[in-house]
Amino acid sequence: MGVAETFSALRLVQSRHVVPAMLAALDSEHEALKIAAVNALIASNDEPAHRALILRFDELPLMAQSAMVDSVHALRAVLADVARDGDDEARGVVLRLLELNVSYECSETLAELLSDPRSEYADRAEEAFRRVVDRYQSEREDAAGDADLGSVKKRERLHEHARHLFRAFKLATESFSRHRREFVLEGALSVGGECRALVTDALRAEREANRDEPGPVERFLVARHDVRVLAFLFERLSDHRVDIRAIALRAFGLKRGQEVNVNFGYLLDEQVSDEDLRKTLIAAGQVPFLSMMQGHVDRYPPRALRRLMQEFSRLNMPGRSQAEFYGTLCESRDQSIAEDCFARLRALPLGDVQDLLSRLVASKRQSSVRFAFEQMADRGHPGALQAATRLIESRFTDVRDLASTFVARRAYARYVERFESMSEADRRAAGAVLRHVDDGVIEELRREIDAAEPAVRLRALRLLDCTHNAHRMGETLLALMNDQDARVRASVVNMLATLRSEAAIRAIGRLLGDEDKRVRANAIEAVEALGERGLARALIPYLSDANNRIRGNAAKALYNLGVEEAAQIMKAMLHDESELMRMSGVWAIRETSPPGAEQWLADRRAIEPLDSINTRIDAALARLAKKRDQSPALETA
Repeated sequence: MGVAETFSALRLVQSRHVVPAMLAALDSEHEALKIAAVNALIASNDEPAHRALILRFDELPLMAQSAMVDSVHALRAVLADVARDGDDEARGVVLRLLELNVSYECSETLAELLSDPRSEYADRAEEAFRRVVDRYQSEREDAAGDADLGSVKKRERLHEHARHLFRAFKLATESFSRHRREFVLEGALSVGGECRALVTDALRAEREANRDEPGPVERFLVARHDVRVLAFLFERLSDHRVDIRAIALRAFGLKRGQEVNVNFGYLLDEQVSDEDLRKTLIAAGQVPFLSMMQGHVDRYPPRALRRLMQEFSRLNMPGRSQAEFYGTLCESRDQSIAEDCFARLRALPLGDVQDLLSRLVASKRQSSVRFAFEQMADRGHPGALQAATRLIESRFTDVRDLASTFVARRAYARYVERFESMSEADRRAAGAVLRHVDDGVIEELRREIDAAEPAVRLRALRLLDCTHNAHRMGETLLALMNDQDARVRASVVNMLATLRSEAAIRAIGRLLGDEDKRVRANAIEAVEALGERGLARALIPYLSDANNRIRGNAAKALYNLGVEEAAQIMKAMLHDESELMRMSGVWAIRETSPPGAEQWLADRRAIEPLDSINTRIDAALARLAKKRDQSPALETA
């Protein structure tokens, strides 16, 4: 048993002597023994042992130190204790560990160290805390743009990380008056959610402690000009406490370089001059805070919103600012305002509205979701397909229909793109899935069938056939039976069988006499597909046709329609002078397997001089044998 295995085994022994023995091993001259002891002590969950490791960190081998860095999660309880009551050297070790391993679980310890009496340690703790927040923001951005099956788990992990950060920021904001680290307020606002509320709590606590003069939180909010602070102040304009509203209003006003004595909501009131309203909109940094009105637009009367739109339209704002503004107001309960906003958003370039559309498509308002998705689909928004896959399950029926149509069209476009490179079997298999394409696709195919270029017309007919949509173009197909291009008539005849109408049956009967042999051969197949015994008599003359495909098709069709004498025609074809006729005979027998088929093929095999035909005979015999072997099993089942 090796050193590591020995310590692992000792760790499982419930004895008060084990941990002291492992601690004693730290004094060994053997490095491997020390490393194994450290790993075992980390796994022991013994807090005194963990504290001893931290105090002796600098004495340990590099690999043992690395093991402690990798295990800060296991050491986190002791790290927090040492950060609170350890000496300078011990707190320095804690900082080194947390600097080397950016851990969400230990962010509370970093929050404790922000108030460290040694300013150097506090600075290092702030820098490490910043790295934790930066890591969270990076992971949040990655998860927001991720649509794979693992994205749910990523969001769950982010939620867990946010809880750790909340506890850390709670400690840091409660002690803000001691450490005065503005990063704490910046970080809480950037993480958002519950962390944003901690800034409000800190501001309220500050006001409770001293109502006579501004505290550090208030001074921070007044001095900073970034978007997150503006958004926070805008929220606080509706705070239930008058003093907090006053602070927010004062801070908001100072950012314009003048005092403002009105709440933003009151700016919509007719008593405020148009000039002041425009100044406020401009001074607020191109209205970055208007997104905070999302979900609350209905608090403002339509008359006031229309006035705001009127004044905003005079400001000549950049496209992205316009998108943010109209994207916020489009969720008004007033339909005319919503439609006006939609019209203005349609006029903006995709680059300006791209992010907004991604947000609106998740709205709770049916009109907003429909507008956003229609724009995404029509403009080629990169997130359109991802949005459609979600909206297929929307609670709004019209949105579900739009999303389903979009997904189907995307799939059809991909099918058309790959159509020529696919095998016939793959075309039909994939086409069967796309049989419910929307009417727009059918109309497009109809236009292509009416085109002048033969290649375009034939391709459209093949697409119609492979997607099993012939029944949706019955009149068009019936008209094509008289087309001058024999290839078109040959393509149409099999689709006529799927219509199963009297007109289609009559058309197939007429095409049996077509001048082109391909059309006649396909017409015979169509008769078989219809199963119309009344047309069987019309096939009898083709049993003596000189064309091998026509004769083979006729024999096969008649046999399957109940004319057993057709089997003798197939047998006779095996002995025809024509190589092609013999091949067709083998094919027809293989497809119908009449009584005596295997013997007929074996007899021909014995005298057939051509390898190409013998190969086909062998394949037919193998298929007939397989069918024969399966028959008893089917009967038993």
